[in-house]
Amino acid sequence: MNRYINAAENYVVFSGNNSFSFDCSALLGNGIVFVGEDEAGFWYERNPFEGRDRNVDSDLVNSIFAEVEQKYNEYQESTKPTEKEIKIIELRQKLAATDYKVLPDYDKPNEDVKVQRQVWRDEIRTLEK
Repeated sequence: MNRYINAAENYVVFSGNNSFSFDCSALLGNGIVFVGEDEAGFWYERNPFEGRDRNVDSDLVNSIFAEVEQKYNEYQESTKPTEKEIKIIELRQKLAATDYKVLPDYDKPNEDVKVQRQVWRDEIRTLEK
């Protein structure tokens, strides 16, 4: 099952396992509690359950999927880390990778590494202001 709508719980699953809450009252108003999709197209279940039926308004179902995917993409875009946040993460990863605990020659002083680590820390502080 690629995509489905659980109208009873007000959520839609699409494109893999991505899911999103959605007002499914348009389906519930028609007694439809679940819409699934398989190779043959859409099918639905009503409450009370009387079996699967393929006589479903595919335009309504497609519009729900389209609207949910749009809202999901907008949400993903709004929660995407900024370039500044990505840079801070990269610098912290560099600090972690050069921590004396992970270096094979940690017991030997390495001024170049110390200087570079200080540069990274200073850059993080500047970015976090």
